[in-house]
Amino acid sequence: MTTTSASLQTAHGRWVSAVLALTVVAAPVQARFDPADRFQLSASIDEQYDNNLFRLAADQPSTGFARSDWLTTPQLQAQYQNTFSRQQLRLDAAAYAPRFANNSQLDYQGYNGEAVWSGRVGDLWHPGAQYRRSRTLASFADVPLGVKDMIDEDATGASLLFGGERKARLGLEGRWGNKHHDTRRNLDLQDRLWAATLGWRTTRGSDLGLRHERRTIRYDEQAFLGLDRDYQQQRTTLQLNWPVSDKLVWKAHAGYLQWDFDADAPGRYASIGGSDLNWQLSDKLALTASAQRDADEPGDNLQISMSNRYRLVADWAWSDKVTTELSWQQQRKHYGVLVSQLARKDETDSVRAQCNWSPWSALTASLYWQGERRDSSAQGESYRDQLTGATLELRY
Repeated sequence: MTTTSASLQTAHGRWVSAVLALTVVAAPVQARFDPADRFQLSASIDEQYDNNLFRLAADQPSTGFARSDWLTTPQLQAQYQNTFSRQQLRLDAAAYAPRFANNSQLDYQGYNGEAVWSGRVGDLWHPGAQYRRSRTLASFADVPLGVKDMIDEDATGASLLFGGERKARLGLEGRWGNKHHDTRRNLDLQDRLWAATLGWRTTRGSDLGLRHERRTIRYDEQAFLGLDRDYQQQRTTLQLNWPVSDKLVWKAHAGYLQWDFDADAPGRYASIGGSDLNWQLSDKLALTASAQRDADEPGDNLQISMSNRYRLVADWAWSDKVTTELSWQQQRKHYGVLVSQLARKDETDSVRAQCNWSPWSALTASLYWQGERRDSSAQGESYRDQLTGATLELRY
């Protein structure tokens, strides 16, 4: 028996066992599930086949690793939300343990959690606080072949909104975060953000806002090609949220970014903006269109990058139990804001199709396929990838 056949049988066996286990308990759980419950639990199992796991170029060998793989991911998730007088509390937590059939050295345990509190003092003051933490695996598209780079992130935030439901509102926000890599330690950083937002609500329910952010990025390892990488980023945007009708909502923003580097380097500027349309054409069909231009999150790569993102989504409800989603998205990423020697352009297109079946409100089964293509100006960074998968989720 070949390694591929053995891996397929192992993955199939795990999937069948999980399906049988969840199906057996689905019926009694169905009677107890209520989406309005304060406390909810869910368990899911995802089985996925990826024909280019490490996102390799067509002529690049996968020396020492299997190029394709079956990935089984069990996950448990819990959510609690409640209102105490004028205070609201929400807790979310999820833990998952992906297992690779052909590259078992990449197995890992991941998690994410969030706690959010929002309060109300009088009619005008709305304080809030948030904490989140996660552990995830870095995308294989961004690391060398076979590198297992786990990323730990945590962030603590606080906010204060003055104005409540009145026409004019003023919001203040602060956030403190850290990002740590197990392997790419030169991307470890500290992230500090302060923001102020001035908002106005019209008589027809539209929202206008002016937001200014000041963000400070400090890397644990300073030197990079002889430069200090620390910088401050200022972001100013004018925002619009316009419910055109009961079925059409338009959101848009436009503004600019400014980077000031601690190193002996001139500042940089860039225009940013975005537009989102959500259109409920009928009871069965919903369309979403989005176009965004913004800076990518720091700590994912060695240098600052800008991206233009485009996305189209169509959701069709065949019935109360069966839905289909088709989506296309494109990302055009440009590296080299700080170091022109590392200038690079990537264009990534992906298409996804997914079908969901919910025989009961507590059980959902999904089938999906996704194709992805990246064309890069850097040698050896272009790739083609396809993945196919199935997910079974049980909610309690």
